[in-house]
Amino acid sequence: MPICIFCGAEIHDGDPFCKNCGAPVLKEGETIEPITIEVPEGAEITIGDGPEMTHDEARWVREKQK
Repeated sequence: MPICIFCGAEIHDGDPFCKNCGAPVLKEGETIEPITIEVPEGAEITIGDGPEMTHDEARWVREKQK
C-alpha cells in the first residue's frame, strides 16, 4: 500500500488526498509546482523540520493547486 510523502500515513488506492494530513496524493512521476512566499523582513516562519505538514498547510497547498 502506498504511503503519503508528507506524513507517512497509508493511502488507499483511489484516494485523491491523504486522510491523515490532507496532502494531495501524487501519482508516480507527478510533481507539485514550487511556490514563492514573500515574508516580511525580520519575520520568522516555520513550516516543519521534515516532510510532514500540518492540516492547514496541506489545505493551503490544495487551494493553490486549483
